[in-house]
Amino acid sequence: MARIGLKRYDIFGISRDIERQFSEIGSLVYSAVKEGRDDVLQDEALLTIIERVKVLESELAAKETEIDDIRAAGKAAREAQAAAAPEPPLDAVEVEVDPDDEPDAGPDAGPDAEPNADPDAESEEKTPEGGG
Repeated sequence: MARIGLKRYDIFGISRDIERQFSEIGSLVYSAVKEGRDDVLQDEALLTIIERVKVLESELAAKETEIDDIRAAGKAAREAQAAAAPEPPLDAVEVEVDPDDEPDAGPDAGPDAEPNADPDAESEEKTPEGGG
């Protein structure tokens, strides 16, 4: 993205330069018309500016091509990375469970069962000491 940003900044600068050249062309043509000259298309200054615009336009096209190339290279790199290390399907993932990490409440225990409770033991009602 940073390289694309730099190229876009270059494109902006080139575009501004092209605009300045067009402004200069307009000024030269206006001056020639105002003076009544009809040889404006043979004016050396005008032809020089037109050549400069052609060069700038080719630079602009090259920068846009560079941006396209950077994007294509980034996309290809992402696709290659995804192809090189595909994620296994969820049903193929093996999970190790450490029996000391998770308490076993038994196969028939509900969500409120105490861990490691014996499902066959009789439950005892706990009553507060000294009370009724």
